[in-house]
Amino acid sequence: MSVGTIPIINYPEWLDPSLADMVNCIAFDDKVDLIIKINLVLNLDKEKINEMKASVIEYYRNNLDPVAFVDKLEMSTDNTVTMLMITDAYVAKYASRLNRNSVLINGAPRYSGGLWSGIRRSLASG
Repeated sequence: MSVGTIPIINYPEWLDPSLADMVNCIAFDDKVDLIIKINLVLNLDKEKINEMKASVIEYYRNNLDPVAFVDKLEMSTDNTVTMLMITDAYVAKYASRLNRNSVLINGAPRYSGGLWSGIRRSLASG
């Protein structure tokens, strides 16, 4: 998404804020709908594709860019932050969904000053 790749996704509501169909994603419901949406994508005009790419990049910069993500967490006035974490149990249950391109990360680095300040230092230096 950072370079404008338009996601074809069946769970746009899992992101916060939710992705919007035909704005910053192509959303589908099931196997039949996926085929319909792929045909739709293959027939989109250049203007709509460029418009969606720009929207995807804007969404990424505002919500998924690592620095923006940490900033949102740090600036939140909510007492609760909900994050979707893929657990070992989930991976075991749905192992068939993994393939050679899957990336699994075990654990999180700990830094003095807290996890978020460590992440911020890592992002600033890299």
